[in-house]
Amino acid sequence: MASKKTDNLIHVRFDYEEAVESRRDVLFSQLVALRMEKAINIYKIHRIKELELKEKLYKKMKDLRSTITKLEKSLPKLEIPEIVEKKKSGERYELNSDEKTNTNKEDIEGQLKEIQNRLDRLQRDSMGI
Repeated sequence: MASKKTDNLIHVRFDYEEAVESRRDVLFSQLVALRMEKAINIYKIHRIKELELKEKLYKKMKDLRSTITKLEKSLPKLEIPEIVEKKKSGERYELNSDEKTNTNKEDIEGQLKEIQNRLDRLQRDSMGI
């Protein structure tokens, strides 16, 4: 009577070339698997570094935001003139014609005087006076 173990055995015969090629294929598959594992490990390392850098960035942004808030609270509030506020809000503020002409004349005369002063200073500086 034959034993059960021997009945279930299947024998496969390989030629030497087939055996070498099969062994080469197995080794190549192991090599590819190891390279993939190495790439995955490198990815994990870089991902951890990225997350650490992001965490540092978020902390610095939070600190910056709180510093800006403290600075805004400590600085005095600007008092914006009424004319600027009206222009800012989109309302039109129109001067009457007398105010326009006086304002324009004063502005132009002031600008002319300022330009003349600058020219005089430049001329004195260029002459070495």
